[in-house]
Amino acid sequence: PLIQSKKMSNFSSAIRITNLDDFIPQSQSCIKPVKLDNKPIPTSESSKHTIEFDEQSNTYYEISLAGEKKELEKTSISLSDCLACSGCITSAEEVLVNHQSLDRLLKELKERSSDEVWILTLSSQSRASLASKYGLNMEQVFGKIMTALKNVIGFDYVFDANWARNFTLLEIQDEFLKRKQQQLNAPKNALPNLPLLASSCPGWICYAEKTQDEDIVGLISSTKSPQAVMGSLVKGYFYEKELKPKGVELKNVRHITVMPCFDKKLEASRGEFKTPIDSQETDLVLTTTELDELFQHHNVHLKELEEQPLNSSFIDRDEKTGKLRGIAGGSGGYAESIFRMAAKKLYNVEVGQIEKKQKRNSDFQEFSLKVDGKVVLSFAQAYGFRNIQNIIRKIQHKNPRLRCKYDFVEVMACPSGCNNGGGQIAADPEKMNPRKQLEQVEELYHSVQLDQSMQDVDQAPTSIREGYQHWVQDSVGSQKSQGLLHTTYRNKNQMETPALREEW
Repeated sequence: PLIQSKKMSNFSSAIRITNLDDFIPQSQSCIKPVKLDNKPIPTSESSKHTIEFDEQSNTYYEISLAGEKKELEKTSISLSDCLACSGCITSAEEVLVNHQSLDRLLKELKERSSDEVWILTLSSQSRASLASKYGLNMEQVFGKIMTALKNVIGFDYVFDANWARNFTLLEIQDEFLKRKQQQLNAPKNALPNLPLLASSCPGWICYAEKTQDEDIVGLISSTKSPQAVMGSLVKGYFYEKELKPKGVELKNVRHITVMPCFDKKLEASRGEFKTPIDSQETDLVLTTTELDELFQHHNVHLKELEEQPLNSSFIDRDEKTGKLRGIAGGSGGYAESIFRMAAKKLYNVEVGQIEKKQKRNSDFQEFSLKVDGKVVLSFAQAYGFRNIQNIIRKIQHKNPRLRCKYDFVEVMACPSGCNNGGGQIAADPEKMNPRKQLEQVEELYHSVQLDQSMQDVDQAPTSIREGYQHWVQDSVGSQKSQGLLHTTYRNKNQMETPALREEW
């Protein structure tokens, strides 16, 4: 139902502008729009099922291999049932919104003391969305955002989430390599440890933890997302090295991130991501839209600002050119990065251009490596609910011949991935078609210098190698890195949300 106007006053303005009603636009499709039973899947070949979506009728269908078509029953979503997928922010999420909102940030900024240090970590997807809106390139928009945040709003440091993503990529590469080698050496009757499922999308993680058993949850990568890595670094290594010697207390360090989706607010509130003083490593998450509203609140005209130099140690730049670095893939580039690394380290194959094969829709693509005519690596990218559910069904299939054969799946809850997150700046329909805007955001995201060579810490930027040396104090995949750069997931009936009610 529609939220009444008097109730709307409790919500962030970023929520209000999304026109909350019963219609979910394409960029914010709910990842659990239908009711699914948990009946065991029979082993006969005729029982192979897939889920397809009819855009004209806005209906999901379950289709068997025999061609039988069954309309899936629609279901309602409550707070206890919510998968926090960015697609259906309603009055039930009031606690989340009030404690992870622009209004809360403005209040804390107004009441901040001189003892506090404020740090903001900015995602590359958010930069691309803002660059699209203001007609800037990626270098320009980052420099101008730095000026606005530090000179106008009062942040002390601005960091780049891409820098933390280097740690995530190196750790998940190592995690996959160990699992693949274990699989190659395992007896035929061993329990499957692949496909490894990407873990950087909190909407997908929430869905898996609340609806799936250990056979799925146990396949999820333990590597932290870039946001979680940066939270650990800011209130761990950076605090100890830079802030504590200046007399700053840990309780006075505020870490804010700007991300392309609302799900990241939920991730930041997980109980696993806490400091030694029991505060969250990331205090508050803004969406891209909320950051833009923050600028408007301070009467910042982004395009008119001077650009600050991008010279922080925690900005991902090419060491020779000084330009921003990026990874191919709008949702982190995990599949492509791991694929190149595994091809080289396991089969001594240098992968050039990756040729992807589209499956049932543009949000489900796969690619593979053949050696001597045999497929030795098989990867997939599955974005959106319909593709996630099909992957899960294949993994759980009782018939070995029909079971999932992928080694790695990059799973994202949002159709089209993170650049199309629910927190990104919405297109003005009078000026630009939403699909055209997404294409523009994708183009800007990939306009930075793309690095496809990092397959080992020795090929990483100097600042990342120094991070392993001085912060982790050990190698990639070591016991110490497991403590700092990895986390745990488990199946659970209720999402834990006490952190949303904390004062900070």
